[in-house]
Amino acid sequence: MPSGGQSDEPISDYNPANPSLWQSESNKDLLVMIWRKIAERYKDKTWIGGYDLINEPKWELLPNNQPLRDLYIRLTDTIRAVDTNHILFIEAIGLQQILMACFHPGMKICLIVFHKYWNGNNTSSIQYLLDLRNNTNIPLWLGETGENSNQWFVDCIELMKNNNIGWAWWSHKKISSIAGLFLQLFSQHIKTYLITGLTAAHLNIKYSLSLLLLAQAEMLKIEKL
Repeated sequence: MPSGGQSDEPISDYNPANPSLWQSESNKDLLVMIWRKIAERYKDKTWIGGYDLINEPKWELLPNNQPLRDLYIRLTDTIRAVDTNHILFIEAIGLQQILMACFHPGMKICLIVFHKYWNGNNTSSIQYLLDLRNNTNIPLWLGETGENSNQWFVDCIELMKNNNIGWAWWSHKKISSIAGLFLQLFSQHIKTYLITGLTAAHLNIKYSLSLLLLAQAEMLKIEKL
């Protein structure tokens, strides 16, 4: 988020010394302007699936999360003025936020986005979302998950497949243990390269890393999911 946090969680890099997104009208204006520029640039690009407007908006937004709804309305109206082609990914924390955020006539071609970590992989864990989908006819998208065990990953995928929900992994940040999906075998070499620059000793490592990343990209092709 520009110049301020959309969430007060430490993982969101929120800095209380600066006004958050919700405490600054200029930050909101900047966010709207940025999304308009993005929409203008990519409105005709068929390789862009959609726009995830606000990641994990966690804040005490009184009354009844109205500031979140108002900002989503501004964003959707601004984007739809130039781009009617792409999906809007609407994120919220909890059912009440979702209800407040999603019911707006301008939110056509949208998905309700949720994140899932460290809870059970059973139908009851997502029942409120299934009910919301059934009641609104708005599709669901698991926009972020991971950071757990291999068995948990398998169970989560099965739960999503059984309920016709697409998913995406959060896989490239916490990579120091099995809890992360992507184990970076060359992490120390990358650190050395970033600090000292590329030397002859790193050429083979750089080549091997490029093959690794290309192989990963190949496995992530849509037709293989």
